[in-house]
Amino acid sequence: PIAISAESIVPPPAEIIASLKRHGIVLLRVDRPIGDESFIAFGRSFGMPIPERDPLARQFTTHGILLNLVSAHGHTNKPELQPFATTELTLHSEGSGRPLGEQPRYIVLTCCDPGDATTQAQTILASMEGVAARLDLKTSALLSNLRYQNRTAVPAILRSRNGQAVFSFRDFKGAALNWAYSGDATIGAVNRAILSLLAAMYESESFGVEWAEGLTLIIDNTRFFHGRTAGAAVPSAHQRHLKRLRLA
Repeated sequence: PIAISAESIVPPPAEIIASLKRHGIVLLRVDRPIGDESFIAFGRSFGMPIPERDPLARQFTTHGILLNLVSAHGHTNKPELQPFATTELTLHSEGSGRPLGEQPRYIVLTCCDPGDATTQAQTILASMEGVAARLDLKTSALLSNLRYQNRTAVPAILRSRNGQAVFSFRDFKGAALNWAYSGDATIGAVNRAILSLLAAMYESESFGVEWAEGLTLIIDNTRFFHGRTAGAAVPSAHQRHLKRLRLA
């Protein structure tokens, strides 16, 4: 982590910008929790905040763009509640089912309270480059012509950006993934390619962020999948609280 004071993050020092460009991820050890206005100003240094439009999320949103991720619920199978629960979050790229222009480039998280033993959870990150390296050429080619079905202008699950592999994909766990393929591959071949991708996501090297008050994380959404470990099924009143900005 880069150590920095809350007063010094706006504008972000050149070291932070260079590290993000080089690694696709930056971890900051800030001396205290960052206030809402400073956090939004910090985020704007990297891109335009994307509004939170989900009706449930808006209940936890400040200024329409800053989402308060609090562990207010226990384990749940309802996708709309999972960001605010102690359920694990499977690996995914943010906004994978949205048109490319609506997918965030960066995600910024900062910790106000890591919670107690029942609500603490790590943010898990897996490099898209590492995942792509585990796929054979045939699987990669198939995924490059595969996309979510019934979604307008969504990109292929695998695409190339400046010579780097970029995924727009979420592990839907037990839910069905409806897909569309522009080619002549069989259903079995497509399903095998998806299974190969899921295996690569969880078998590649990954690491977890153990949250502490003030810790701040910037993720390049075109270079890393992210997810979350689970807390207790019945959390205490001491809630985990992160703030999140999504930036275009």
